[in-house]
Amino acid sequence: MVESNNPVLLCVGQPRPRDIPGDPRPTESAAGASVPSAIPSSTQSATPGDPANQATLRELYRMAKHYVALTDAITLSRIAGMLESRGKSFRVRGLSGTSLADLRDGPVVLVGAFNNDWTLRLTGPLRFRFQNLRPLLSVVDSQNPSANSWKVDLSEPYLQIADDYGIISRVKDPTTGRVVVVAAGLSGWGTEAAGEFLADPKYLEEIAKNAPKDWERKNMQVVITTKVIAGSSGPPSVLATYFW
Repeated sequence: MVESNNPVLLCVGQPRPRDIPGDPRPTESAAGASVPSAIPSSTQSATPGDPANQATLRELYRMAKHYVALTDAITLSRIAGMLESRGKSFRVRGLSGTSLADLRDGPVVLVGAFNNDWTLRLTGPLRFRFQNLRPLLSVVDSQNPSANSWKVDLSEPYLQIADDYGIISRVKDPTTGRVVVVAAGLSGWGTEAAGEFLADPKYLEEIAKNAPKDWERKNMQVVITTKVIAGSSGPPSVLATYFW
C-alpha cells in the first residue's frame, strides 16, 4: 500500500440512521420493519445545486453523515499515523461518502464491520467472515462453520463481556482490482485491537515466523481476540491465520 502511486483511502464505518437517537421518523424497510429513513422525504428528490432542495444541517446529522464510533476513530488514527510516518499520503472518508469509484482509485483500508457495508461485502466470500444473527455477532470460519466459538452476545450487559473478536484481511479485491486491508471487530473493542495489530510491527513479525514463503505478497486473513476488562480492550492475540 505504501508503494502505490495513489493515496490510500481510509474508509471508516458509520452508524445507520436508525441507530442514532432523537430521530423519530419511521419508514417501512424492505422486510416490513419500521426503521428511520436514511434520507428525509424533503430531500429524496433533491437536485444538486438547488438550494431549495438541499438538506438542512439538522437533517444532515440525522443521516449519520458526521458520526463515527470512538473505537473506530482510535483505529483510524493509529493507521493514519503509521502511514504518515512512512510518508504515505491518505484521505479519510466515512461509509456514507464512499463509492465504488472511490475504492477503485487506489489502495483502501476499511475500518469497522457491521457499520461498514464495504467490509461485509469484501469479507463475505472469504474464509473468515462476519455473521449477524442478532443478538449474536460472530466471526465464522467458512471451512468449519459448525465450530463457531468466536461470538459476542449483544443482549449481555456490556460490562460482563469478557472477550471480543476481529478480522484483519489483506486482499486484492477482484471487483476493484485494488489491495484492500480490513481492520474490524464484532464490536468496537475488536476493531480497536485490530488497529493496534496493524500499527505495531511486532504483531506482523510474530505472524511471519510461521507464514508460508512469499507471504508478503499473498492474500491473508488473521483472526484475533482481545480481552475486555471493565469496558476496555486489551492487546490483540492471534487465533487463526490463512494465506492464499
